[in-house]
Amino acid sequence: MAENTNIIIESLRNHVEELMERHKTLSKRCEALNEELLAKNAEIARLQNEVNDLKMQYRNRQTAQAAVAKEGDVEAARRRFDKLVREIDKCISLLNN
Repeated sequence: MAENTNIIIESLRNHVEELMERHKTLSKRCEALNEELLAKNAEIARLQNEVNDLKMQYRNRQTAQAAVAKEGDVEAARRRFDKLVREIDKCISLLNN
């Protein structure tokens, strides 16, 4: 009976050690994945800023082209400027909230 108990205890000890080793491995993997996630989030933020900058450059070029357009396009240029002003106002109101 005592030998049977020792076998059970040894088996449990082995299982606990195995579980502890798995926990250690998974903890390291989790840490590595968290670091990778942070790096990816930073890259996403950088790329979003780049996209926003490119959109702004595109809008500026469109505005400049509209400004130097023919006299008949003055009304279209005004509409574009009005739209830009509304977008800026929306952005400002979002920042104030």
